[in-house]
Amino acid sequence: KGLAHYFDPMNELKALDDAITNNDAQTFLSYIEFADDALLDEASYFDYIKKEVWADYMKPQLRSIIENNQDNANPLDEEIYDAHGEAIIKVKKAKKIFLYPTYHLVAIPTELHGVSNLPDTTVTILEQEFSLAQEETILTKIYQGNYDIKATANNEYGAFEYEDTILVESYPTDFLDIEFATYTADIYYDDTYEDAILYINGKSTEKKLKELETLGPLPADAQMKLYAVWKDREGNELLSKSIEISDTEDLYGSLYFEFDERNRLLANDLDHEEVGQFILEFREAYEDAVNYTRLFKTRQCSRKRFA
Repeated sequence: KGLAHYFDPMNELKALDDAITNNDAQTFLSYIEFADDALLDEASYFDYIKKEVWADYMKPQLRSIIENNQDNANPLDEEIYDAHGEAIIKVKKAKKIFLYPTYHLVAIPTELHGVSNLPDTTVTILEQEFSLAQEETILTKIYQGNYDIKATANNEYGAFEYEDTILVESYPTDFLDIEFATYTADIYYDDTYEDAILYINGKSTEKKLKELETLGPLPADAQMKLYAVWKDREGNELLSKSIEISDTEDLYGSLYFEFDERNRLLANDLDHEEVGQFILEFREAYEDAVNYTRLFKTRQCSRKRFA
């Protein structure tokens, strides 16, 4: 009788219940088997079971399974269901010991799927990295609980970052939607210069303006300087006015490349667009200064006439 009492599966149920009451995650989890190929945050899983599953679902169902199989020589594998009606624990049968059936509890993971609004996205969960595409992708198996998610992506315009915390529940599959903050701007220009090549931060993109209806996606903290270079039949270059982007929210959805004939460079005079861009910026600064002086003098004259 002493041995029978010792191997009574009700003792295991009581140990699990005591672990929940004492907030003893280590003891509780020692009674449950987890797959090696599934992600597990032990503290978060224990917290999820304690708050969402144990009292109303797991404890009474496990008690019922034990009681119903005490006289069954060949107990069957059964499952424990949660509030969603989803199986969260599998109760596997084991050998009988002193007339009592023994049980093995196996946690059931969720299959995590994901999608990103940018290609070649890298997702990090529990320091493990997964590749994510713009089409739905199976990332990993994962157990229930809260998980911190980080994602990164890069393109020719800069780096993108994403952070979030997701709650994985007991559904057979869960979905991770990575939505990077991106901005896109429409490109405008005079049709005469449609063959102009776009430069970003002094480097040629080798793309003509007519090939680029939009610019983007751009990261939220994009820092870049844009201009375009157009060549005439003689090989002389005409530079557009430069556009500096320091905050994508200031784009207003459009970029206009304006060309100034005064910024035409003879093919043999200068060997790099940066020099021409310096000349153009000097002209713009000079014109701004002249216009400001004229405006100041006009206001002074107006005050004198008023006096």
